[in-house]
Amino acid sequence: MRRIDPVVGAAVVLVVVATVVLDQWLARAEYVFPGGGARIVRGAVVRRDPPIEAWGASGARRTGETVQRLDVRTATGTVVAENIVTGSPVSDRIPDVGEEVLVRIRDLGRERYATMRDHARDRWLVRLAGALGLLVVVVLGRKGARALAALVVGLGIVLAFSWAVMTIQGAVMPLTLAALGATLAATYLILCGATRKALSAAGGAFAGIVLSGVLALLVARVSGLSGLYDQDLAAVRHFSTARVLDFRALLVASMLLGTMGVVMDVAIAVASAVGELARANPALDARSLRRRGMAVGRKVMGAMVMALALAYMGINFGLFLLPHADPALRFADVVGTERVLTEICRLLVGVTAIVWAVPATAFLASCLAAGRVAKGAV
Repeated sequence: MRRIDPVVGAAVVLVVVATVVLDQWLARAEYVFPGGGARIVRGAVVRRDPPIEAWGASGARRTGETVQRLDVRTATGTVVAENIVTGSPVSDRIPDVGEEVLVRIRDLGRERYATMRDHARDRWLVRLAGALGLLVVVVLGRKGARALAALVVGLGIVLAFSWAVMTIQGAVMPLTLAALGATLAATYLILCGATRKALSAAGGAFAGIVLSGVLALLVARVSGLSGLYDQDLAAVRHFSTARVLDFRALLVASMLLGTMGVVMDVAIAVASAVGELARANPALDARSLRRRGMAVGRKVMGAMVMALALAYMGINFGLFLLPHADPALRFADVVGTERVLTEICRLLVGVTAIVWAVPATAFLASCLAAGRVAKGAV
């Protein structure tokens, strides 16, 4: 009988416990708006009146506005909530009987007014994340456990960065670079340990991020990008009237954060290749190792640039459909908008980070692998 790795077993237990605890906490949690005027609770729909079906694939459009009454069973009893149905597949939220929904409740003296806010999807997302976490640990073993640990630490650093920007209103770019540098260091340390490969990969990736950040700030300023055509940043502006925020810098921060994953992949690939070459042939000097590392980086670079481009195209696929949806809308009208220009800048920033990360990582990895210092050694 095969013995279970204690590290893997502990990781499995932690994933299961964390998933169950978070799922149960969400089942009982409710959000109270500042001032206590309203709160959001969750519950299961037990009755619909009228029993309107969700928007179907046939495309048949309902005319007129309908108020649907929902009986929602919550933790404290049954609430009658209104659900406004307009016939629009974009704005309508039509639940099925038995489905969990979020309800906004306002207590107005002796009266209570409840409306459906949205479908409750968070618990299903938690369960899916837990299942994926178990799959990663079971299939990859200790490496999977390390990957999950690195993911948790990275998310924690990003959340701390978000808190610092919004709460203490720190300078966006210095905080961004500090958060990304800490994420790189923590991720490589957890995945690779305190090794030369981890040091060279982190240094090369950080160099690429910094240089692409300089380019992003320059392009954003020259092209007049405001950051307010990003829907999430626009929402931040709407709810942050009391804060003075640099939305252009926040847009650049989002570009750098979205580039991190690809840059980290390229950097660790180059650092690993250089390390394996040095181990296989100790006679190779730093110059030879750097040249071979660049050769590997060029091959990886092409695939990663294409992966980055396809990722951005997939996220914004609706933009490619707009010219075909309205005959009066030309392709040039869509491409010339700030929203499209923002996505093009995201791609340029990502490509620049990859291009700079490859030689920086190859240089650091070759110097460290050859056992030499960088100054004048190569």
